[in-house]
Amino acid sequence: MKYEQLAKDIIENVGGKENVNSVVHCITRLRFKRKRSITKYL
Repeated sequence: MKYEQLAKDIIENVGGKENVNSVVHCITRLRFKRKRSITKYL
């Protein structure tokens, strides 16, 4: 899988870029601060 498509898929699955306040990464994960809960997207 290409990284660009993976990034687009991740953003889509957290509610879109308008739902993301910030993103921080470490070696094993991405940590998102979202504007609203993700539960309505699942």
